[in-house]
Amino acid sequence: MRSAGALGDVVFLAGPALGGSGGVNFFAFSSSAKKFLGACEASAFNDIRHWAVINNVLYAGVGNTGAGGGVIRWNGTEAEPFDLTSSTCGFEVVGTLTGSAAYLTAYGPNSDNIAVSAWPSTGGGAGIYLSPAMDPATGLTSADAGNWTQIWEPSMYEPDPVTAATYAGGAIVYWNGGLYFGTMHSTSQAAALHDKIYGQPQTYQQYTAIFQSTYRAISIWEIQNADTTPAITLLYGESALPRWVPSMNAFQSKSTGWTPLYGPSGFGNLYNNYTWTGGVFQNRLFFGTEDWGYEQSEDGQPTPAPGLNEPSSGYGADLLRFDTTSAAAVAESINGLGNYLNYGIRSMNVSPDGQSFILGTANPFNIAPQGGWELRLLQLMP
Repeated sequence: MRSAGALGDVVFLAGPALGGSGGVNFFAFSSSAKKFLGACEASAFNDIRHWAVINNVLYAGVGNTGAGGGVIRWNGTEAEPFDLTSSTCGFEVVGTLTGSAAYLTAYGPNSDNIAVSAWPSTGGGAGIYLSPAMDPATGLTSADAGNWTQIWEPSMYEPDPVTAATYAGGAIVYWNGGLYFGTMHSTSQAAALHDKIYGQPQTYQQYTAIFQSTYRAISIWEIQNADTTPAITLLYGESALPRWVPSMNAFQSKSTGWTPLYGPSGFGNLYNNYTWTGGVFQNRLFFGTEDWGYEQSEDGQPTPAPGLNEPSSGYGADLLRFDTTSAAAVAESINGLGNYLNYGIRSMNVSPDGQSFILGTANPFNIAPQGGWELRLLQLMP
């Protein structure tokens, strides 16, 4: 169960089907009646990540069973939430993407478009996509599915093509006229792909060197005028990164073509490898990360993670806050909101009255005294 969404009284839980045959399982519930409404397995999809209500329409991002991904909308009712005869369970495909859709956000002052970050699929496709302009009264339809535009992709920044193929789009948020997003990097995926293409390392020292040269912390980006002439700014990242040169059998530092406005990758913490969630609370932009900078030892205490020659800036997930569009981010927390075993901030929601910020954590250390995921209620200090 990796995703949840709701529209009115109907609540959805969904996640990939087990067994390796593809498919996404959807479950619908009535919130007020606390009643199960039905379930359906959509064979057309193999993943689902994020839902959003935009102009009173419920959308979600999916990966396709074959290749690529899409954006879907719910057209059902509480009495009949699914079409059990359909390979999409009755969800209408309103966006067709080369990558697997992950996060989505309304874009524009009147929610005129939908912006999506995508993970790589067969043939690539990771990056940022923008829908065509939509009628706020009706939203996107299947007629819009083929008219999405990719406005950012990893190869625009990453000089090493093998490493670029492992980039994934992270949390994405529209805030004060701009589109803000970050990247995601599975810790050793780039090293594994490098070894598959160029051959396995023969020594631990070679493995470590490859890991350090292919590992990437998150980069953070801003796009202005995404719907006309996109103006892209690198907020946190690198001006140069290692690139493998096969003729030399070695990595060399190559320019990314960018100069970060505020600082290095990971908001300055090399262990921030997922931009796991983002949101706006009282006109401040927040990003929550995964920080893998420790492993738990036998006595339950954190020990530094191997592989990188960098000290951790603080065990536990980081929560970063932008107060204005013209200043660097401020660290709200670098220690998992006070519990270092919270290695990730996984979800964000604003309370119905707009006064509180609800954060859900990722915490896999279930038998530790501070183990297990948490819900935290945050309020801004006066």
